Amino acid sequence: MQEMDYPSVLEVIEDRLRCGSKPTKRTDSMKLGLVIEGGGMRGVIAGGMISALEVLDLKDVFDVVYGTSAGAIIGAYFVAGQARLGTSIYYENINNNQFINLRNIFSTKPIMSLEFLLDQVCINEKPLNVDRVLNGPVPLVATATALSDKTAHSLECFSDNEDLFQALRCSARIPWVAGESVHFRGQHYVDGGVTQPIPYNAAADGGCTHVLALLTMPRGTLRPPASLIERYVIARWLNNRSSGLGNQYLQGIRRHSEQIAFLKSHERQREAGIQALPIQIAPNLGPIGPLEKTQSILINGAKAGFQAVYKALGRPVPNVSDDLLPLDSSAQKNSA
Repeated sequence: MQEMDYPSVLEVIEDRLRCGSKPTKRTDSMKLGLVIEGGGMRGVIAGGMISALEVLDLKDVFDVVYGTSAGAIIGAYFVAGQARLGTSIYYENINNNQFINLRNIFSTKPIMSLEFLLDQVCINEKPLNVDRVLNGPVPLVATATALSDKTAHSLECFSDNEDLFQALRCSARIPWVAGESVHFRGQHYVDGGVTQPIPYNAAADGGCTHVLALLTMPRGTLRPPASLIERYVIARWLNNRSSGLGNQYLQGIRRHSEQIAFLKSHERQREAGIQALPIQIAPNLGPIGPLEKTQSILINGAKAGFQAVYKALGRPVPNVSDDLLPLDSSAQKNSA
């Protein structure tokens, strides 16, 4: 058992802010990872959270950003210094039938179009500054599930635009819902959330001593039981492509609750030799579904995530404007 004599996550953040510490030029021995959960459209909550971190000028306190699925995409915008722009995608660009079309359940087309999000929105409508992601001091790690060994892989060290976007596609390829697996670096991948809903283990394996975890389920709320589609369509789809993977997917509810329990247990963290601080929104908002398209619900989710970060970090909780963008979208586009 490792005894922990490290400062808390909050203490690391405050110390680095006070000293003006910068990535790759640290004077402390800690490695602080930002971990971002996925969840489809529920990712708007994490978007609000990273927007708050951006407004508080906290990007440079982190040494690495880990994201699963929607968390990987919103993490890319955070690394690029465009968190608020990326968050606005949820309630301005993809809350429509171009991204989510439930009628496709009766066809061979995917219900969720990652191609519309990544190839249209992230390139043309709300351009991601890829150069900042590729060459910035805070690396992005996207987790995805490999069909070959049925485990979560950390995808990182991207060489160019295509490499980055293909990794994001792997991480967010919700099985069946968003289409077939993605081929990348000699492997076939599906959504990282199939095996690692919260990429905490990836951060621990990457040597993080401290983790700030942005969770997209409200406090006290666990993933609901597997639906009929999850049990009889998605799980079978996965098993047909990698024997046993569908069964692992159905065990995700237990894994999710175990991960949250670990992130909230100081005793278990002490045994593991790591410090973690989870941030969640209050339960009064209610969970946002992964296919939610109602603009007002999505905006409220982003606002709740924004305020949750201020509260968790001990800052006065602000009122948040409906658009969540202190800078207008066009200004951020031009700076990208």
